[in-house]
Amino acid sequence: MTSRTRRSSQERDARSRSAQFLANEPFLRGSLVFRLRSCGKPHCRCQNGQKHPALYLYTRSGDRQVCTYIPKALHETVRSWVENGNRVKRLVDQVAEHNLQSLLERKQQLFSAKQHSPSQEDPAL
Repeated sequence: MTSRTRRSSQERDARSRSAQFLANEPFLRGSLVFRLRSCGKPHCRCQNGQKHPALYLYTRSGDRQVCTYIPKALHETVRSWVENGNRVKRLVDQVAEHNLQSLLERKQQLFSAKQHSPSQEDPAL
């Protein structure tokens, strides 16, 4: 495990903000889609082209895509939660990028150390 002081300030900041969001803010992963739909009632205005606006949340459950209707009273709440989920994803991506850079640096150090150590099969020894 890497000590906290060996991490860059950007990585520490991204980790801290991710942890705060996870602990304190509700979030959802998914996409919001606005659609105009027909209700199916025979004498409704939507049968003549004036369709009803509807908001849906698309998420994944395992390998399946799930579509959930969002009532108008929950539009702003769900929008906020989806945006929080997007923020968490961006922060986790930042941490993952820092970890990748750390891995590449460690890999380079490993190869540099191997190139500088004498080979056991060297005939000059």
